Amino acid sequence: MDIRHKIAKQSRAGLFLIACLAAPAVHADVKLPALISDHMVLQTDAEVPIWGWANPGESIAVSLGQANANTTADQNGKWQVRLPKMPVGGPYTLEVKGSNTLVVNDVLVG
Repeated sequence: MDIRHKIAKQSRAGLFLIACLAAPAVHADVKLPALISDHMVLQTDAEVPIWGWANPGESIAVSLGQANANTTADQNGKWQVRLPKMPVGGPYTLEVKGSNTLVVNDVLVG
């Protein structure tokens, strides 16, 4: 390999490193499991577990009707809240807020 090829190879590696360092931090959206979706029915008079994934350390706020809960994603990005017992009713909207907002519509409690 002659000197021109070595210089070109080192230049490409340097440019790649600069591009990686200059890129914004990777950002993962808050996510829910497929089980938590529009038209779901939750059990009445039982605590309601809601869980998902986000960036490690990210603050998560969950609301369903008048019920609210907050938590922080653990070091693996997992999080879970338990909403208080709810009477029969709905339809409600479940909202999960972190770096993004997820909305689950037409949630019934029965």
